[in-house]
Amino acid sequence: MDQHTHLTKFDDYQSRDEEPSGLAGRKEALVDDVYFHYITDESTRVSGMMTGEYDIGFSIPADSIDQIDAADGVQSFFSDGGIYSFVFNNKAGIFTDLDLRQAFNMAIDYEDLLIASYGDDRFYELDSALALPSQIDWYSEEGSDRYDTFDVEAAKALVEQSSYDGEEVVILTTRDYPEQYNMAVVAQQALQDIGFNVSLDVYDWPTVQELRTDENNFDVFAVSFAVRPTLHQYPFLASTSDYPGWTNNETIDENLALITEADSLQSATPYIDDLQQEVWDDLPVAKIGNIQALLAISDDVSGYSDLIGPILWNVSIDED
Repeated sequence: MDQHTHLTKFDDYQSRDEEPSGLAGRKEALVDDVYFHYITDESTRVSGMMTGEYDIGFSIPADSIDQIDAADGVQSFFSDGGIYSFVFNNKAGIFTDLDLRQAFNMAIDYEDLLIASYGDDRFYELDSALALPSQIDWYSEEGSDRYDTFDVEAAKALVEQSSYDGEEVVILTTRDYPEQYNMAVVAQQALQDIGFNVSLDVYDWPTVQELRTDENNFDVFAVSFAVRPTLHQYPFLASTSDYPGWTNNETIDENLALITEADSLQSATPYIDDLQQEVWDDLPVAKIGNIQALLAISDDVSGYSDLIGPILWNVSIDED
């Protein structure tokens, strides 16, 4: 069955006149109809782009990029996919111990982990900040000296001086997102190398989402977070959030409040720096890197951008 959503242009719609700027300004409806087709099978999405059945293809698998680039009439398109992080269980289990969170952070070579997960360095960027480099008002390099500090011997020393006594460390993951599973496999080996007893608990994604709401079901998981316009929108930061991981840090909360109260982003900069530093000092999460999402776009499409989700205004298509 063809499952789709059909949007039709409203004839009386009138756009603003200003130049487009991010999500503001002129938003012209340049096509009469937009169809969103829900194609769950990756190979079907790719073949549909190759044959010209679709004009824009989302969630194209990374290993299809060479196939897309070699095809006539279609091109690959990278968009900011967000950030990838390991989220620790800060409420129960071994990672309530900061020394062991630090040991985890030292045990993994993030470059090796990302290349093992994506296979191509076009799909990721090593970066310590919670904001993307393009988010210049929110970007901070504070705490970067604690990022990607791969040191197996130092990690072993932290484990040995801790209270860890061979408890099972549970990494919760899914094969529904191959990069999540690959990261979990790399993390398992790295943690075993520094003396942890580690198991992978592998489920479908809906089950992972359900299980991780209980602090007794996991110790850590890897997950991506889509681009957020402001740092406050990352669910793992505030202590008031019930996001699995359960950050509980007064300094983080205070800096979030000070950023909110600041009369401009410029005056908020010191608090953004302090927030970033505290995240790396306390490690409620360990940020791995920035990721790129792969799309396929027909050569007939003009004006497409992908800022915080697909933007289809000011987009036209050559019907010839």
